[in-house]
Amino acid sequence: MNSTIEYYQNKAQEYAAETLNIDMYEAYRKFVQYVSAEGKILDIGCGSGRDSLYFIKQGFKVVATEPTPALCDIASAYTGLNVLNTTFQALNFNDEFDGIWCCASLLHVPTVELPSVINNLVQSLKQNGVLYISVKKGNGEQNIGGRHFTFFTEHNLVETMLRNPKISLVDTWQNSDYRLGESNTCWLNFIFLKDN
Repeated sequence: MNSTIEYYQNKAQEYAAETLNIDMYEAYRKFVQYVSAEGKILDIGCGSGRDSLYFIKQGFKVVATEPTPALCDIASAYTGLNVLNTTFQALNFNDEFDGIWCCASLLHVPTVELPSVINNLVQSLKQNGVLYISVKKGNGEQNIGGRHFTFFTEHNLVETMLRNPKISLVDTWQNSDYRLGESNTCWLNFIFLKDN
């Protein structure tokens, strides 16, 4: 078990409790306008299952993944889904999803692994599928309290993503962290479409 997964394994209940009630409405609204009615969404790194449950309630079909076993159990209980215990690197879908929701999860992928992970994500999307990504603004990679973080600027994330010729950027925005004591953290949000 790598150190980031171990961190979440040890703090699963605490992490789920602190993130469960974060208001994600703005991001939901921007994302779902691109997803066909009753479309199929992949929630990757689903954490507590907060977002998966929202999408289910909106009538979407949802597949949720989470690399941390304890969070898989929490999310499965919360959503009623059989949450898959897997990682970005092990994704093996092909033209299956109308949307992929990647909220605060890609930031744990080391830079060197990003090209293959992005290819996995794009391969998993159907034609005209939508990909939402949120990451922390910054530069470089750091281990913070046992978790690996890859930080991004708007420019370097877009540049990294658009190396894959099958996608294009359709929206980007920023917000501060909604959690108590985290207001200095800036989150970058992106929506890409698979259009080739």
